[in-house]
Amino acid sequence: RLMLGLRAFPGALLFATHDLGLTLRHATRTLVMIQGQIVRDGPPQEALQDLPEPSPLPLPPLAQLCARLGLPPMDPQTLAAFVEPKP
Repeated sequence: RLMLGLRAFPGALLFATHDLGLTLRHATRTLVMIQGQIVRDGPPQEALQDLPEPSPLPLPPLAQLCARLGLPPMDPQTLAAFVEPKP
């Protein structure tokens, strides 16, 4: 709820997390760091795709499923919209 409330305020918000699911749900830009080096920079769906091995953080289960299906990582709402039949 805190993240949703903060999105209502103008300006930028910087947060550091190991929760990649939170990143997929709320971030518009993601920097991925491994051993102190930035290895990715971009939208979370792109930045979390095909992370270099060994990655210290596992992808959330939903993102792992998307990877197995050949899809970019998605949050639950985006995946639901992706698989819903179109009228």
